Amino acid sequence: MSKDKSFELGTVILTSGIVLLMGLILMVNVYAQNPLGRLHSKTVVQQRSPAGVVSVVGNSLVYNSIKTKISRLELNCLSKSESLNFEVPSEQVQLSGKLCGQGELQDVSVINRSNGAETSAFKIKDQRFLTEYFYLAKGENQIFISLKGESEKSIAVNLKITQKNQKLTE
Repeated sequence: MSKDKSFELGTVILTSGIVLLMGLILMVNVYAQNPLGRLHSKTVVQQRSPAGVVSVVGNSLVYNSIKTKISRLELNCLSKSESLNFEVPSEQVQLSGKLCGQGELQDVSVINRSNGAETSAFKIKDQRFLTEYFYLAKGENQIFISLKGESEKSIAVNLKITQKNQKLTE
């Protein structure tokens, strides 16, 4: 046998031995962790739900809290310029609402005048809009919402959102 062929044969035998040894180590570890010798999976069901929802029931606000980091305010039917007051215990808030009586929603903008931040707002179906979650300043926040429908008449909604760790009041 030539020197090159014996070197190749030795390399193949050494590599095969290393692979077999690693396979043996892997099998020992798998069986040590699972004595029955069967691999099984555990199903973990995690139910997701919003961190905070504010809804209007009659003349009062209802806050369902799971976590106090984020809240969602639903502004049902906005048809005229108005001012609304809310208190939330969260650091962030998302606004959702509907333009009523002005035709198709053409444009929406949301600005937190307390910190000067303009928030991204998205037009969704049925004259509805939705903002991203945005941070609130500690204490009172003046939020300005401008909505424009097909009639080109703008509706200005001023929200006063106060960040507190208390139950919501109107």
